[in-house]
Amino acid sequence: DSVASRGLGDVYKRQEIDLAMKMETTRYLLKARTAYQQKDFDSAITAIRDAIEVNPFSSQAFEMLGSIYYRLGWNGMAVENWQRALELDPTNETLKKYISRLAK
Repeated sequence: DSVASRGLGDVYKRQEIDLAMKMETTRYLLKARTAYQQKDFDSAITAIRDAIEVNPFSSQAFEMLGSIYYRLGWNGMAVENWQRALELDPTNETLKKYISRLAK
């Protein structure tokens, strides 16, 4: 009985950690988007790297990072990050198009 209740407590704790991680990741990505819109690409990249540090499984973070690199003309780094995003979210058709365009 106590083992079962401890297990349930662990599940709730993990869910809280997951939620906190997602919220922090989202906060960094919003910060990155704002910086990007202001053409402050260094700050945008820093915020995205912070998001990736918190959640290395965020396909959105890698997609955004790739897009910033593309905007800066760093196509190799753009494709590398887009491919990582696609590994994390294989259903992203937009990324497939971006990557195939640059591969031509």
